[in-house]
Amino acid sequence: MELVALRWTPARAFAMVAWAFLMLLAEGAALRALGTGFWPGEGPHLARAVGAVVFYIAIVAPVWFAARAEGLTLADAVGMRHFHVGPAVTLAILLVPVEWYVGVIWFNILQAQHLRLPGRPSPIEFFGTSAVGVVLGLLVAGVVAPIAEEIIFRGVLFGQLRRVWGEGAAVIVSALLFAAIHLNAVAFVPLAFVGVVLALLFRRSGSLWGSILAHGIYNIATFLIALAVTGIGR
Repeated sequence: MELVALRWTPARAFAMVAWAFLMLLAEGAALRALGTGFWPGEGPHLARAVGAVVFYIAIVAPVWFAARAEGLTLADAVGMRHFHVGPAVTLAILLVPVEWYVGVIWFNILQAQHLRLPGRPSPIEFFGTSAVGVVLGLLVAGVVAPIAEEIIFRGVLFGQLRRVWGEGAAVIVSALLFAAIHLNAVAFVPLAFVGVVLALLFRRSGSLWGSILAHGIYNIATFLIALAVTGIGR
């Protein structure tokens, strides 16, 4: 079954991932240049949320333009079609504890090597615990990020590599690059595991909406767990 209507070479798909990495670096540079005083009240948290939304729009926009140039809608291009909600929700709920367990194992492996690595970043550190920060965090992590990341890493990269290289290589390569763009060694293996699961869900459900929904539920659950540990307003 063909999952996506786009017909790109692997090189073009990798170029889209390279573009995403470039935009991520640009976002970081822009936020450092703005500093904390540009957004009154919320300080860096609002700036980070706006920067994240701009980043995600920037990485998806070339796919939209390319799809339009080929006479396709974005939904058709990357396989956004009807699907059964139940399996995606169930998988997302199971994914949270399993990913945590994988993360613990990976962290212990790194600790055994006596490596000095920064801890796994918390979404609370990025958005803060104020009411505005929590709302922005849930919107970005639960809606914007899953849509954009699934379009790039599953809809474009996995979809094109699967057609040319086969399913196994496509799953592994797309998962590794998905983990790599988060720029954190401690989170690399658990996020690669998440990438594998989401790619397999995309193939199983036949719709990118399935992996988007699972990704969104996973992100929201992770955010709420971090918020429960930290506490609102602290």
